Amino acid sequence: MEKSFKFFLIVTLLLGLITILPAPTFFFVALATAFLYAGYSESWNIVGGYAGYTSLGHGALFGLSAYFVALLLQHFGTSPLLTIPLGGLLCIIIAIIIGYPTMRLRGYYFALATLSLPIIFGAVVVSFPDITLGGRGVSNIYITEIPFELRPQIYYMIFLLYMAVCATVAYMVERSKFGMGLVAIRDDEVAAEACGINTTKLKVEAFIISGFLTGIAGGFYGTYLTYISPSTAFGILPSIIPVLMAILGGRNTWLGPIIGGIVLDLLRQYISYTFPGVLNTLIFGGILIIFTILFPEGVVGMIKKGNLVDVLNKYKYRRIGHTQSR
Repeated sequence: MEKSFKFFLIVTLLLGLITILPAPTFFFVALATAFLYAGYSESWNIVGGYAGYTSLGHGALFGLSAYFVALLLQHFGTSPLLTIPLGGLLCIIIAIIIGYPTMRLRGYYFALATLSLPIIFGAVVVSFPDITLGGRGVSNIYITEIPFELRPQIYYMIFLLYMAVCATVAYMVERSKFGMGLVAIRDDEVAAEACGINTTKLKVEAFIISGFLTGIAGGFYGTYLTYISPSTAFGILPSIIPVLMAILGGRNTWLGPIIGGIVLDLLRQYISYTFPGVLNTLIFGGILIIFTILFPEGVVGMIKKGNLVDVLNKYKYRRIGHTQSR
């Protein structure tokens, strides 16, 4: 076990112990969503990072599980604690059905094919309002077993555990024969096939693991918000956010999505609370562009190659030179 993963486990344990301290509620609320998105980004990374297949359709699995949990609670009163794992299993089935045809596509064709999935799922939800409640969404999605006054602390712990599980799975994949096969596909799929690797089988298996973890995130997400609609479940953001977080953190590593997820979500929350309306979107988008220019291989990728210090030094020297010229 490498030192960075041991350090991650220690930090995770310390973050868990914080719940026994009298910390303010906003602390738990802010970090809870950051942990959720970090884990969600990590689950996407199994397909998008290790296998190199940029999926823009994970939001479909995310939203499907959220609606599955919400509708079973709405129509039958089934506890989300029972249906959230079932939502993950449902996403496995959908990943198998979708994976075999789409995983035979490559590059932009695969990205476009997966991008259509949230649109299709959202249209289905809107088309059957008697079952799905249509465009008005589903409300009052609560896990009644969780006391209302302890919701921030308990969801903080749930999402922290979810992030730790996703990171552990990615760490194990990265160091397994299975993970080496995925990396071979990412580097040169034709060469991997020539070496006897069943690339389609490996890619579908990666999609299954990723789909299950995504389904767990989606199920808990609906109960955390207590409300979902076609726009929140199948909009563009649930599909794009994990991609951005993994890329900016470093999508070829297990640590990258964790760093990208936590940093970007906390930054998004801060900008949303500080700047009103469209301005916060413009600022956040501008920061993403700057990050992409400075760290094209992600923060972790630049650190591993030793380029992070070079980038910061170049920026520092440019500022000094600009100041002297003035």
